[in-house]
Amino acid sequence: FDWTHPGASACRVHGLRTSVPVSSHAAMSFRGRHGAGPLVLALVASVARQVPAMVFPFDAAPPPTALGLHAYYRFYVYSAADAPSSENGNATVYVNLSLAVDSKAPVPAPSSALLQYRKEVFLAVVDQTVVDELVRGNFCEQLLPGSPLVAALRSKASGTDPIQLSSDMTSFSGQLTRSGVYTLLVANCGKLTGFRIEGTVSVRNPHGFLQATEYNHLKFYNSLTAFYGLVWIGWLVISLRWWQQLRNAQKVILGVAFLAMIESAMMAVLYYFYNTRNEFNDVVYLAASIVSAWKVCELFRIAIRALLSMKSAGATADEEQQGQCMDICLSAVLAMFMAADFNFREVLRLRAGYALSLHQVLLNASPFILMGTGILGWSHAALFTQWSKSQKEQKEDESSLLVRSHIVLALGSLGALAATLVQLLDPSVGEDTAAWSQHVFACDGAHHTVFALVLLLLMWVWMPSQSTLGYEYQQQAEDMDGQPIGAHLDDDALDEETPGEAKREDGPAE
Repeated sequence: FDWTHPGASACRVHGLRTSVPVSSHAAMSFRGRHGAGPLVLALVASVARQVPAMVFPFDAAPPPTALGLHAYYRFYVYSAADAPSSENGNATVYVNLSLAVDSKAPVPAPSSALLQYRKEVFLAVVDQTVVDELVRGNFCEQLLPGSPLVAALRSKASGTDPIQLSSDMTSFSGQLTRSGVYTLLVANCGKLTGFRIEGTVSVRNPHGFLQATEYNHLKFYNSLTAFYGLVWIGWLVISLRWWQQLRNAQKVILGVAFLAMIESAMMAVLYYFYNTRNEFNDVVYLAASIVSAWKVCELFRIAIRALLSMKSAGATADEEQQGQCMDICLSAVLAMFMAADFNFREVLRLRAGYALSLHQVLLNASPFILMGTGILGWSHAALFTQWSKSQKEQKEDESSLLVRSHIVLALGSLGALAATLVQLLDPSVGEDTAAWSQHVFACDGAHHTVFALVLLLLMWVWMPSQSTLGYEYQQQAEDMDGQPIGAHLDDDALDEETPGEAKREDGPAE
C-alpha cells in the first residue's frame, strides 16, 4: 500500500481506509513488502520462510522515504492469559537492526552522513489504536520520548516504546502484555535517502514463534498424520490380498493416501521446529508443498484417464498415439495446476502478515480457480464418455462403478467450491482474538476435510471385490500354422493316429 501526497493522503491500514491531513513537510505511506500482481510465485517462494512466523527480515524491504512512515508487517499476539500454552510467559519483541548504505540505490547515502544520522529513524511495534493516532497528526513529534502518545502507549500497554535506529547495531527486547494485532512501523523523520535497514524484528508468543492464528496447525497436522496413516495401512492390508488383480485406480488410491500421510507428517515437523526453535527448513517446506499438489493431481489423472486402465482389446495404432498425446497434455496441464496451487496457498499465508485485501487475494487465486475448474470439467467429461462406452458394450459392473465414481467426483467438486470460498472469505484474519482458533480450518482444514472425504468415498466405491477387480489378459501365442499354442483339441482330434506310431489292433500281432 503506498499513497504519498503532500497535502492529503488516503491511507489503508488493516483494511480501514481513512482520509487524514498531512503536513506539507512530511509524507505518509503504508507499505507491505509485496504488491498486488497476480504473478507472485517466484516472489513468495523467496520469502517462504517467514510466511507463518513471527519474524520479519529487512533484507529486501525498502526503507521509509524521507519524512515517511511505513507499516511493514502484522504480528498476531496472545497474552499469557489468553494463550493456549503460556510456557514462555508474555509475548516478547526482539529487535536487532542497524542502518547501512544502500549501494543499489540511485543515490547512495554518504557514509559520513549516515554516521551522523541519529535519532531520526524510529521503530515501534504497536496496536491499531496507536496507528490511528499516528496518522492523525505529526507522527515524528508523537514518537519522540516523553510525548503524550508514548506516555499513553506505556500506560495502556499498547506496544513497545519507539526505538531510535542508527548505523550501530541496535538490540532491544520488550514485552507485549495484551492480546491483539500489532503493526511493525518504521518512521524516517529526516530527509536522508539511499540507505537500507539490516537485521530482523521477531516476536515470540507465549506458545512459541508461530503467529497466534497458526498455533492450532500443530495439533491439526499431528492428528491428520495419524488419520492418513491409519487409512493407508488399512487400504494396504485390504489390497495385498488382491494385489495381482487390482486395477490401476485402486493402486493410485493407495499411493495418494501415502502421499497425504507424508505431507501431513512433514508439515507437522515443520511447524514444530518453527514454533519451538524458530528454525525453518526450506527443503521440507517445498517438498510438502509439492506433495500436497501432487496427491490432488493424481486423483485428477485417474479420473481423466477414465479411472481404470479399461482399455479395449486390440486398440489401433491411432488410438494408442492419441492416448500418448493425451498423457503429454495432461502432464503439462497438471504441472501448471501444481504451480497455481502452490501460489494460491502461499498468498493465503501471506494474507495475515501483510494485510492483503480480498481483491489482492482474488487476483492471485484466479489462476488456481480457473485451472481447477477446467480440470474438473475435463474429469467429468472423461467419466461420462467412458460410462457411455460401457453402456454400449453392456458392461454392467463397469458402468455401475463409473456412475458411483462420477457421483464422488460431483460431491468433491461441490466440496472444493465450498472450501475455496472459505479460504477466500477467511473470517479469522482480523482483530477478533476469539476467531483466531478458527484460522486453521479456514486456511488448511477446509480443503483437507474435503480431500479426506473424497478419498474415503473412493475407497468405499473401489473396495476390492469381484465386481471391481481387474484381470490382465494377453493374446495367446500362435504356431506356424496360425493355431493358438496350447489350445484344446476337439474330441475327433484326440482319436486321430499319432504320427510315427502304429494303431494298436485287437488280437495278437503277426
